[in-house]
Amino acid sequence: MHKLILLVDDDLASLALARQVLERSGHLVITATTGLDARRALDAAKFDVVVTDIFMPDMDGLELIRHICNTGRSSPIIAMSGGSGAPNFLPVAEALGADLVLQKPVSPSALLRAVDDVSVDPAKGLRRASAAMSPVSEASVTARVVALR
Repeated sequence: MHKLILLVDDDLASLALARQVLERSGHLVITATTGLDARRALDAAKFDVVVTDIFMPDMDGLELIRHICNTGRSSPIIAMSGGSGAPNFLPVAEALGADLVLQKPVSPSALLRAVDDVSVDPAKGLRRASAAMSPVSEASVTARVVALR
């Protein structure tokens, strides 16, 4: 089933590759290179899936995830991050409401599988596997976000 996907990443090469993979599978993809651009896109359309990077200028992916969840939108969220020795904030993304998290680099098949998984069952994937993960307090999430800056 073809989906309307919001793809958010400030790395233009990663954005172009992910867009190509998704479009070749028949999905309609809208891209944004910043969290603020993503918020504007979310105000303009209802997306079947949101795929976002974590580390971005002006509004990081964690803030975007929090915004999506706080506004009551039902779009499943896939968070991606990794590379260049950056701290792993994927558990934080999951605690804030990401339905599935992916460590970069992401293979084309893993990206397509993730989109299919959250489209059928938003709780599928890492959320189930990490059900035993200790709860993350808002204060600890805030401290981690501040550490990003």
